[in-house]
Amino acid sequence: MNIRNLAVCSYVQGFTVWHYTATQPLEATLEPGYFNDANMLHPGDVIYITYYEKTAIRVVMQTTTPITLASPL
Repeated sequence: MNIRNLAVCSYVQGFTVWHYTATQPLEATLEPGYFNDANMLHPGDVIYITYYEKTAIRVVMQTTTPITLASPL
């Protein structure tokens, strides 16, 4: 993970929306532990992940190692 590719889009009342520009295939970024270096993520935060023509929206579920993401409802 390249921490420089992670940016805040919006922050309100402890809830953050992030954007991450992936440099690896999208599937790799969705694996548990990929965002372990991003210690500023919190449960409930949303991450928009883009990799060329693909985009994924995920919710941060767990911030203890490994950081895990889940699909939004």
